[in-house]
Amino acid sequence: ERRLLVMKGAPERILALCSHIMVDGEPQELDEEYRKKYHKAYKTLGSYGERVLGMANYYFPKDKYGPDFEFDCEKMGLNKKPLKCLTFVGLTALIDPPREGVPEAVHKCKTAGIKVIMVTGDHPITAKAIAQKVGIITGPTVEDVAKDQKIPVSQVNRDDVKAIVLNGQSISELETTEEWDFILDHDEVVFA
Repeated sequence: ERRLLVMKGAPERILALCSHIMVDGEPQELDEEYRKKYHKAYKTLGSYGERVLGMANYYFPKDKYGPDFEFDCEKMGLNKKPLKCLTFVGLTALIDPPREGVPEAVHKCKTAGIKVIMVTGDHPITAKAIAQKVGIITGPTVEDVAKDQKIPVSQVNRDDVKAIVLNGQSISELETTEEWDFILDHDEVVFA
């Protein structure tokens, strides 16, 4: 009989609206330990190249939001100040394979000397996995080299890096021609 708000979307955006997480059917405070578990699960699912969605909910208090309550996001201020009290319910992954023929088309382009650049709205982890599946990324990224050599990213020799995956925030921070040249000088580029 209580009103329930249900939300789905980009996991990192959904998580940012949550103060709790559902554990064994009970909401628990969303602490650093649960955030680490979330990031590990998200990274695992995304690395398979699957589309990952986050889900959350919120039960409105029955006494204030009864059956006759008329919801108006504008009057309630929800359009200006989003809720930060949701309960993170979980992640779901959808298999959304690349279209048939994409790997062959990428291979033909590369063989003809055409540089293929991927632009997607996917999370960088998912974008990288998909780019690897279709042959857009065949070489290591700076993160791959750092992991293999067990060194910080800042110590990686950039000559060892063939591919780059850049997220939207990083793209918006590029200001100079030199910065863009550095990105586009990579053999394999993904904007995610």
